[in-house]
Amino acid sequence: MLYLGDKIRCFTAKQRAAIAARDGGCIIPGCTIPARWTEVHHVLPWHEGGLTNIDNGTLPGPSHHHHHHHHVIHRG
Repeated sequence: MLYLGDKIRCFTAKQRAAIAARDGGCIIPGCTIPARWTEVHHVLPWHEGGLTNIDNGTLPGPSHHHHHHHHVIHRG
């Protein structure tokens, strides 16, 4: 199942695999971190109504994910 809606927060292994196939690795321009070392991230945060669906998931590297949640990387 690739579309879980707003009832489940964490992405499944199948969703992660689908997102990895689409993104190929870290989505930050110039970053070469492979998909297996990334973290799945909600584009629209789950606590703000973001769905746990593959079209709302992306793969930043761990440091990029951390910086995003500490407001160093801002949504545009």
